[in-house]
Amino acid sequence: MKPTDCLFAPGRESAEAVLGSALGEMELREEDWLSLCRSDPAVLLAWLWQDKKASWLPVLPQPGQLFYGTRWPPAKPRELSQQYALRILERWAAWQPQWSPDWSRPGLAQCRQAIDLAGALARRVAPRLRLNPDCAELASRSLGVAWILSASGKWRRKPLAGCLAWLAMHWPLPDWLRQIWRRLDMPMISAVPANSEEKLLRWAQCIWQLARTRFGLPPQWTGPPLSELLTALELDLASLPTPSGSELRPLSPLSLDWFWTKIERLATQCTVLRQQVQLVERENRNWRQRTTQLAEHLHELVQQRKLRSLAVLAAGAGHELGSPLAVISGYAEQLLCGEKQPDQIQALQRILAQTRRIHAVVLDLMFFARPPQPKKRRLRLDRLLRKVAGRFVCEAKHKQITLSCTCPDQGIAIVADGSLLQTAIECLLRNALEAAPQGGRVSCSVEPLDSDQVQLIVEDDGPGPDPAWQEHLFDPFFSGRQAGRGRGFGLCKVWRIAELHAGRVTWQRTPRGTTQFVLQLPATGL
Repeated sequence: MKPTDCLFAPGRESAEAVLGSALGEMELREEDWLSLCRSDPAVLLAWLWQDKKASWLPVLPQPGQLFYGTRWPPAKPRELSQQYALRILERWAAWQPQWSPDWSRPGLAQCRQAIDLAGALARRVAPRLRLNPDCAELASRSLGVAWILSASGKWRRKPLAGCLAWLAMHWPLPDWLRQIWRRLDMPMISAVPANSEEKLLRWAQCIWQLARTRFGLPPQWTGPPLSELLTALELDLASLPTPSGSELRPLSPLSLDWFWTKIERLATQCTVLRQQVQLVERENRNWRQRTTQLAEHLHELVQQRKLRSLAVLAAGAGHELGSPLAVISGYAEQLLCGEKQPDQIQALQRILAQTRRIHAVVLDLMFFARPPQPKKRRLRLDRLLRKVAGRFVCEAKHKQITLSCTCPDQGIAIVADGSLLQTAIECLLRNALEAAPQGGRVSCSVEPLDSDQVQLIVEDDGPGPDPAWQEHLFDPFFSGRQAGRGRGFGLCKVWRIAELHAGRVTWQRTPRGTTQFVLQLPATGL
């Protein structure tokens, strides 16, 4: 006989309750599930089943955990009940039971009464033995599988304890329960149980014999005598409680054709629901993607508007500074030409040096505010990048920084202003060399994005900008480095040149821990 031949279908009432909960037609509360487990051995066995494909149930019993204890999560009871029902049905579907016990037969009805009384007695005596009441009741009820198989004529071998040992080798049960099934007819090694597991095994043997004797169940038994077991557990037969048992729900034989028709209907509904869930998830992903894109676009628009406002301010400031600066510089040069005293000459030279410095700032301001109109022509961006990178080789060696340039073999041609792009590349490379540590690396590359876009990437292994600077990274005069190391016009020039070419410049931290500045440009020069 195959192990699957020993798997039996539940009663019709239990199957209707579980199917109704799975279809959302009814709600099973905690006490309803516990009643199903206690009244129908097929429900209890499905609750214990640990199939890898459907191994999880919120109250699946384990050693030291409560099985019938109050641990029912309070939120969404209908959804939770439906989830329990689907898990039970997964186990039954995996069994594919080929027979249904006729619970109205006297032998099977007697087995149900014996199972119920054995569970009630185990729960009453477990505290006296310092055992987990749930594990004791569960182990005692599960022994009834052998009685059901014998009463149904499915197991004709002797003894019945061998039935449980054989099934324990093939059914995916909890380890602690499997050990009890396998060792049910094991003789006693010591007079006193060594641990709780041994005590639980001896109590299960007692339950087996008490139920067998009280209900006249099959007498095959090769384990320890009842008297030795009671002595080892320090129990007296006369002092054991005699629970009356609970009023068991009637169970009718299940029509397997009806059962599989219901399962097919449920599978169809699950397929439709799964498709609807996938559709909703796909729409949610699309909405999240669109929301992210809109947020990024809005951020870029706000940034561009802010920078354009700064450009207007810079134009006014440059004009107002330029005229007084020219007057100061002109008078200083005239005085320097006629001056003979060395200290006066030195003072005038300092004035001229500072005016030139201010003049450079004014030029940067005017470039940002009113840049020259780009003179676009077709050029090779890869050649321009190699040319500009070659000018920084000596500076990189002086700082002990490895500078590399990567370009595709086929070359990349765009329509742009070569002089302005050269300025942008110089600013990006200078920014990377100043950010990279001694012994670090700086790389630059150019690659096509698609038929209409190309991107130029400058990457360094420096610490990168602080995320808090993101709003001001391309502002004039902003620099994340120490004062005196730059005027803060490099990245704002790159932004302005990118805008003049209908492109964009962004930055990001890569998973490698490096910083990338990406200049995206249209290949057609629109």
